[in-house]
Amino acid sequence: MLKKIQIGAIILGLILANVTVSRVRGQEVVRANRQSKADCEPIAKVIDGDIHHKPLTKLCSEDRVRTANGGKVKILCYPRGIIIDMPNDVVGKHCLPLQANEGRGCNVLQGRNCVIAKGPDEENKPNKITPYGVVINNSRPTLSWFRTKGATKYIVQVKGNGGINWQLEVKGETLTYPQYLAELKPGQAYSVEIVAMRGDQVIDSSSALLLLASNERLQQVKQTINILLSLQQPLDELAIDMDAVYESHNLVNESIKVSGLPGFLTKLEKRGVKNCQNIYCT
Repeated sequence: MLKKIQIGAIILGLILANVTVSRVRGQEVVRANRQSKADCEPIAKVIDGDIHHKPLTKLCSEDRVRTANGGKVKILCYPRGIIIDMPNDVVGKHCLPLQANEGRGCNVLQGRNCVIAKGPDEENKPNKITPYGVVINNSRPTLSWFRTKGATKYIVQVKGNGGINWQLEVKGETLTYPQYLAELKPGQAYSVEIVAMRGDQVIDSSSALLLLASNERLQQVKQTINILLSLQQPLDELAIDMDAVYESHNLVNESIKVSGLPGFLTKLEKRGVKNCQNIYCT
């Protein structure tokens, strides 16, 4: 009898040793047989339909979802920035990461490609600040740029497909896209040139590229964001989810704007991530 008790204790100890409860981004993630992967980064979040995981539970690639009566589990896939329906299976098989040739822009959470310091040759250039990044979701964006010392005015030129080709003289460092000019077209790329002037003399200039996302992509992003807004989760968690959606679609400007939500920057600062709202992002 004593021997049986000892064997049972050993088995129980092994089971407990192979179950890890960790806290990731403020939520508990339970995983089995993963001593070496206790610090894995969640790649998904349960929306509904899982019989073992509560809604809003963060999932790692090795986690498995389980449905009721052969249904589907709805999850937010962080790498893709979309909500997908999953059968009984391992999350990593369905929520696949982006391929190497599908690079992203500035990422508020990871700080990747977010801060680009000006070099000595760019110190006085009127480089574009907003919209952040290249891909945008606004057909009439507000343009802003760094001040050039000694400039008395700026010439802003926007040109590209769909008959867009105009230039305006601006006194300050901000220009709201004029309502009387033709708006940018979805899926089309445009060049933005900003020339700093002192009277009639050119001081310096800069060029940037803008791409208005396609209507299909914008509609998909809108639907995903609306679902996230309906979940009634804490504001900082909502901001992180929204940032993942915008960033995965290369909508850097929207991703940066999300960082202004109350409590979000405080949470990021605790994780050692710098605020890239007022810096040069591309």
